[in-house]
Amino acid sequence: MKFIICFLFCFFSCFAFANNKETYAAECEKGDLSRCVAAGVLYRTAGNKEKALDLFKSACGSANFWALESCFYIGQIYEESGTSEDDRKAITNYKKACNKTTSEPNNNIIKSCNAMGRIYKEKGDIKNAVKFYKKACKKNYYVSIGSCRQVYRTYEGNNETGKALSFYKEICNGDYQFSTLICHDIGKIYREREDTENALVFFKKACEDKGVGYYASRGCYLAGQIYERKDMDSKAKKLYRKSCNEEDDNFNHLHGCERLAKMYEESGNNEDIEKALKVYRNMCKDREHRLSRKGCYQVHAIHTKRGDSLKASRFYESICLGRHPNSQHICDLRQNN
Repeated sequence: MKFIICFLFCFFSCFAFANNKETYAAECEKGDLSRCVAAGVLYRTAGNKEKALDLFKSACGSANFWALESCFYIGQIYEESGTSEDDRKAITNYKKACNKTTSEPNNNIIKSCNAMGRIYKEKGDIKNAVKFYKKACKKNYYVSIGSCRQVYRTYEGNNETGKALSFYKEICNGDYQFSTLICHDIGKIYREREDTENALVFFKKACEDKGVGYYASRGCYLAGQIYERKDMDSKAKKLYRKSCNEEDDNFNHLHGCERLAKMYEESGNNEDIEKALKVYRNMCKDREHRLSRKGCYQVHAIHTKRGDSLKASRFYESICLGRHPNSQHICDLRQNN
């Protein structure tokens, strides 16, 4: 019975697939360019690349949204053939999509420019590779960040690290959606070179940006680390505090919170230990994360160290018995102890 059901499902799926191709192709002939793309995708999937090319070409020459996707697909099909003549045709069609402008972000522009960059890079034409990666990067869509990094890697792979870093600084200092991320990356590059002064400059620049929580928080934390290693504790605390307050979905801010609380705790005076407790409690709140659990553990540990075992026990009990993401971990810890 199962075999019959599977057979019927496959049969009707194939029938519908074939029927859709023909229906979409007919609608394409009537001028519906979205159907040209849909039919082209189906024919290409079915292995009929010639028919797919005809359909994509119907849309590629237009001036609307569907042209971008169609030109990109044509480029892919020609590139897959691997001949020199078809490589030239691929470049021609990728270039059509790459050079188009739209009022709304369109990933097919970025993909086409990146494809151009990749092809030229593979041919050893670094100048043109960089040209098209830069074009994708400066479209200023958030997905363009991969293109910016390709510019850096292409220069670096060609032993032009000065140009690579100069380009990154241009993006870092510009008004791009991902400027904070690139500032953070430059800081990491200088840190790897053991140039802590320049690393600090760019980590702080990333830290100043309020638009990208993860990299702003990370920049503050890494700048704080540099100051802490220089025994400049007040500046380190200020940056850790800013990192801690820059909450993001990746919980990166918890690293800043942890170091801030630890510095307060290590000072040894009661006022700072109260500050540490406050930070640890905030870390512990409503988050399923390793550092969030550490915040819970540290609150318990400080109360225990102070000799207030009742307060320590009640704190764990309130988490274990409550609706809290870390409840199971704390309950297990209580049972094992």
